Amino acid sequence: MGAQANDSRDSYSKQSCLLLAKIQEVNLCLKSLLTSSGKPEVPLKSWRVPFSSPENPFHQQAILVLKEQNHLLTKEVSQKCHRIAQLEEEKASLCKQLKESWGYKLPSHKEFTFI
Repeated sequence: MGAQANDSRDSYSKQSCLLLAKIQEVNLCLKSLLTSSGKPEVPLKSWRVPFSSPENPFHQQAILVLKEQNHLLTKEVSQKCHRIAQLEEEKASLCKQLKESWGYKLPSHKEFTFI
């Protein structure tokens, strides 16, 4: 049950971040429309964009969520790279064993030299 609550919290945080990003995008589009229609440009501070101030708790939460996601993805990529390297070594070893069991002699680098 604790995992479900944690997943729910993560889902809520992600939704909040996405909604805040959409609000910022809409505000910038509205600002662009107003300025392109010949009206005077409205100062950005008056738009109250949620991500505009670093001390905003939603901004800090979004940064923390992104940092955590980045950390988890980096860790996952490292683990998968390590696993791929292990599997490639195992494959090479198995190929060598298979060729030896069939009676093939593996060519040395000298046999590939052209005269």
